[in-house]
Amino acid sequence: MTEPPPRHQPLRDRRPGPRRLVLVAALTLAALLAAAASTPWRWTPPDWLRGAPVAPPGSDVATAPPTPAPTPEPPAPPPEPGGLSLGDYLLAISALVALVALLALLRILARNRTAAPRRAPVTATPGATSTHTDADAVLPHLRDAVRTAHDELDPDVPPHDAIVAAWVTLENAAALAGAERDPAQTPTEFATRVLERTPADPAAVTRLRGLYHRARFRDGGVDAHDVDTARAALARIATDLSLETVGTADIASSDGLAAAGPSSAHDERP
Repeated sequence: MTEPPPRHQPLRDRRPGPRRLVLVAALTLAALLAAAASTPWRWTPPDWLRGAPVAPPGSDVATAPPTPAPTPEPPAPPPEPGGLSLGDYLLAISALVALVALLALLRILARNRTAAPRRAPVTATPGATSTHTDADAVLPHLRDAVRTAHDELDPDVPPHDAIVAAWVTLENAAALAGAERDPAQTPTEFATRVLERTPADPAAVTRLRGLYHRARFRDGGVDAHDVDTARAALARIATDLSLETVGTADIASSDGLAAAGPSSAHDERP
């Protein structure tokens, strides 16, 4: 009964990896460099290369004329100062090869290293309240602008000029805050966008912007009551921006804000 043929075991891949090849090459170069540095390099040329007479083939060695005594060779000239010897060249070549091997090893290690996952950049959604760096940079400018805008709402100034000056003060503050502006945006749209990225009440911003549209694009469209409404909107914005009360005698109460509410729809139209 014949025995079944032995099963062939799967051969393992014993090929050396790139790290092992680089290590062997580096060790070989180091050994060659050590051997070159330990013993001096000497080479004696043969007689035929030095020009000594050679007997022709087939001639009788016994009847050959005596070979003249070799004249002593002149001493080799001393090496020029600053010149490189053969060992210096070998040392430089070995160092260059070792450097190339080291760079190849570092490249292999960097390629095999698992890259860490990158975090997606955090971006703030327009209109949402966040602690984005842009909002932190804009808030000081807006706080100063709210104080200045409140001063522009002087009862002795015509309502048209007072409301326009108050809103333009906010526009200038938004432009000077360093926020990025879309070239297609108007100053009014840009100021509204900047205020929306702050804790300011959107309804108060919309109310003040509507009064600005009425005063800017309509002749005689605002009066003293509209100035009071603008002052109340600025008071609400100041509170949302964590400002201290500006003009306590002019701050509208919650009832005053509610009374100004029905005119907000009318203020929206330019």
